Amino acid sequence: ENYITSSEYNESDSSHESDPQEALLERVSCLFLKVEAMEADHLRRLESLVGNCPTVEELSEARARIMVLEHVIRSRSKKKERLPRLRPRAVILQSRVAVKSRNEREMRRKFSEIRELKDEVAELRLTNVKLQGEKAELVKKLSTLESLTSSMAQ
Repeated sequence: ENYITSSEYNESDSSHESDPQEALLERVSCLFLKVEAMEADHLRRLESLVGNCPTVEELSEARARIMVLEHVIRSRSKKKERLPRLRPRAVILQSRVAVKSRNEREMRRKFSEIRELKDEVAELRLTNVKLQGEKAELVKKLSTLESLTSSMAQ
């Protein structure tokens, strides 16, 4: 872009037609300027490219993230492979849990019945004690009445 064009070179060449060495020096000088301009342009483009490129640190961070993601993928893949083998065990465990749950409900129901029966037994014992007391009184009354009747009959 900042290079010397051939028309600029020809202008400088025509002004020094009388001295071939001076013309050659001017031509070499122009070529050096052109090379310097090309180098500067190349350096500018290279810096622009390098500026757009990720740094070594960014690349190593990206590699580390990739490794972590690959590990996660492998781990999930292994879990996915194990899943079909674990399903039958899960079904068995679920059925065991269901059986234990039914058994637990049955045991609670039976414990409740036992408590109710114990309460009923306690009530029946109290009733039995009362009835035995009443029986004892009635036996006394009967005995008293029998003695009265036998004494009246004589």
